[in-house]
Amino acid sequence: MKFKGKLGVVGDYEEEIVDGIPTGVYKPKITEITIFGDILQISQQYTSTDKINKDVTLNNRYSFVASSDILSLMSSLTPKASIYLELNGVKWSVTDIRINTPRITLDIGGIFNEEKDSTSESPI
Repeated sequence: MKFKGKLGVVGDYEEEIVDGIPTGVYKPKITEITIFGDILQISQQYTSTDKINKDVTLNNRYSFVASSDILSLMSSLTPKASIYLELNGVKWSVTDIRINTPRITLDIGGIFNEEKDSTSESPI
């Protein structure tokens, strides 16, 4: 099966600038690249908790050809960076990355929580 999605990286903080004036507000820098590829594995796991609805975790594996833009993005990752794969408007956390040039394989897990998965420390 084929897929189309967005590979997103939430990286270091940068200062927000409005009308050329620094605001003093720092937000994480988000970079997204549209990717096309193959779905290698589809599996789901439902976890019962004390919540009304069960948590869903995907153990899906996706493979796509690594363009120069994607390789550049991967080589610039910092230890605090968070990576997600957006499929059908839902952002999923990337749990594993394998670079086997010319392809990249991603495993995804649970829903990507931008507040929790983004860098939580401010540069100030």
